[in-house]
Amino acid sequence: MEVKAGFYHGIYRQHRASQPAAATKHRNELLVDAESFAYIFASPNGEHQQDPLAKVKTAMLLIQKDSEARGYAPFIMRPSPLFTHGYFLLNSADAAAVNRICTGAAALQDEAAGVYDVDLARLWSSRWQNDFSFPQFKYLLYTHSDKLPLNAQLHLTPAMQLTLEWHANADARFSVLLRALKEIFFEAARSGQYLYDRDAAARLAQATGLSSTRATSAVRVVLAAVQSWQQHSSRLQRTRVLRRGTTQEGAEYSVVDPFISEFFHWLEQSFAVLHSGETCRYLPVNDSVQGSERLTPALGVLEELDLLHFALLGGSNSRLYLYVNQTQTLELADRGFYRNHLPERIAQRHTDAVRLMSWLFTSGFSSEQLWDRIEEYFLGLPIQGFDAPSAESR
Repeated sequence: MEVKAGFYHGIYRQHRASQPAAATKHRNELLVDAESFAYIFASPNGEHQQDPLAKVKTAMLLIQKDSEARGYAPFIMRPSPLFTHGYFLLNSADAAAVNRICTGAAALQDEAAGVYDVDLARLWSSRWQNDFSFPQFKYLLYTHSDKLPLNAQLHLTPAMQLTLEWHANADARFSVLLRALKEIFFEAARSGQYLYDRDAAARLAQATGLSSTRATSAVRVVLAAVQSWQQHSSRLQRTRVLRRGTTQEGAEYSVVDPFISEFFHWLEQSFAVLHSGETCRYLPVNDSVQGSERLTPALGVLEELDLLHFALLGGSNSRLYLYVNQTQTLELADRGFYRNHLPERIAQRHTDAVRLMSWLFTSGFSSEQLWDRIEEYFLGLPIQGFDAPSAESR
């Protein structure tokens, strides 16, 4: 639901607002950068997420296929080629050097920030297309690999374009929401008791007036942001600010360390940095105070708390082509009225398969009887002695 609502609010509405009033052709077509959703897919064990694009594509396809099963998909998703342009922080000497290698490859985008729009496809074809494929060239460039001679000559610091749309009274609302979150997490840290996700969501909804669906989603995003934030806090590397677990009944919980106060201090600082700057700016792709790796988790939290919408453009990832068929179901998802049944059907098929395999291998069948039943299963025939799973789960 976070992906579907985030796409509608944070990207599609901004795209439509930027279109001329009379525009009709291609107005429902847009390209989406996976970085705009990276904050949603934090690893449960806190490990760094290496491939947000794959996660976003999977989530989009799940939404599309689930909607198609109901009769009509709100959008159609297709992968699009790699970005051929990239934003980079360059001094004037390095920019001139790039243009000496390939005339006109580096165009000044933001003079104050020293950001250039570099035509990576032209740069690659001018000298390196016989040595590397374009995806290899781009990967080596963004990872500053020694295998690419260009990295020894110049230092191109990747940047991302951040576009913000703040909601009314964001300052006041942030204070209220932050105070409620602090009370919930600080109490759990003081008591040393498990903080169950469902209890945290219920308390947040009661204290702030958020719907239970929005509060549940907000708690999940905050927990993911804590894990992402800790990865980039060098002095807290040895401290587990948050330890996640699941009970035998499937209830998810957190054990909260008192150092959680540092996270909320960072969140306040990030809000101040974002709110005081321009609505369109460029972030270096690093873990500096104003870098994309530090600010993206904060952007995710602030968007989930309905304080802003944001879009990130650039980086090393591919983009996705989306054609929006209709917005009603997207609007419902944004308001919390969405449930994807496809994972439930997949889980049911898995449960039925486990039940069948357990029955086959614990019922004492001879080899011939066992293979007869396996054959019946793959032919779609009723299996003698076994209650067949539902047609939907087969």
